[in-house]
Amino acid sequence: MTHSDMIRMTPDEKMKRVDFFVEADSFSQDQLYYKYGKSNRADAPEWVNDGEGFGKTIGNIGIGKGRPVTVHFSFAAIGDKYVCFYRALSRFVDWDMIEEYIDKNWPVKYDKGTRIARTDASNFVSCYNFCCEQEFENLDAIDEDWFSEMFTEVAEDVSNSEGLEELNIKKGKDSAVITFAINGGRYGLHRNNKITIKKDRVTMDLCEMVEGGDLEYGLKRKIEEKIK
Repeated sequence: MTHSDMIRMTPDEKMKRVDFFVEADSFSQDQLYYKYGKSNRADAPEWVNDGEGFGKTIGNIGIGKGRPVTVHFSFAAIGDKYVCFYRALSRFVDWDMIEEYIDKNWPVKYDKGTRIARTDASNFVSCYNFCCEQEFENLDAIDEDWFSEMFTEVAEDVSNSEGLEELNIKKGKDSAVITFAINGGRYGLHRNNKITIKKDRVTMDLCEMVEGGDLEYGLKRKIEEKIK
């Protein structure tokens, strides 16, 4: 979703599209953006801020219920997920009222519908991990010949000399597990490398020689492109 797409949406359209709610004031939201949105990781999802939020009075509290509770909602597209950040604007606040209002009107859930998709800035990592997940359907596209060629291609692209050995791929109904050894030349043979592909994520458990480097991110990106 582009910024242009988002600013053309009405407030109601935006709220109906939300996949996750995060309670965060403007400072916390900026800090989250610079920590996660400006990530240098090659596999980080793109973060696009909407910039067009809105305020809404959701109820009243106090004697005679004459004190309004007003909430500001703003939005960001993180990967292919749409996240709503909300914060209180009014002088008087009832957080139970706010959370009940959100859960009643937009009861979104994640983790296969088992958990409420609402958190705060301190626990934003749960939302971020959700945004990093993808739905993979083409697991059968992975085979030993393709992986071997792809590994060599990525290793050459990132100027590494690692070779692939002892490759094995096991497929189940909803997952595939790739195990292999990496030959680092004079650095020796590094076994016990594993890539696990499930319907919603690709996880890498690689030796220290390549963990966290360009080869790992290159492999992950190529696999995700192959099985989308």
